Amino acid sequence: TVWDQMCNIFGPNAPELHWDTKDLYYPENVEVFYETRHIENGKLSYDGDVLDISELEDKLKDGWDESWVDSYVDYSKPLHPAYKSVNTSKTLLQVLQEPGHVVPWIPIFYILAKGTKVYDDF
Repeated sequence: TVWDQMCNIFGPNAPELHWDTKDLYYPENVEVFYETRHIENGKLSYDGDVLDISELEDKLKDGWDESWVDSYVDYSKPLHPAYKSVNTSKTLLQVLQEPGHVVPWIPIFYILAKGTKVYDDF
């Protein structure tokens, strides 16, 4: 589970985290988020553009075609991601298969210590 992974990274038997000088990163004090895009009414929103999910599935069913991605995605447009809190009792696969969410390109996870300015600003 994600909890097991947090215990491996931040638990008492994990290697020392030299950058965590305040000892705020431990399993019970971190929250995990992942970056996502939301699907609403069968459409994936990309900064004002809308892509029909069935179109996306058709494009990707024969494998990843970077030329199509590059023609669809305007990299000059800002991405406005959403962040979803991870249920740490789930496996990584279960998190990535959450219904109604799309992980953009690669899974991006944020692990934040509660009670920090970064956590509060996030």
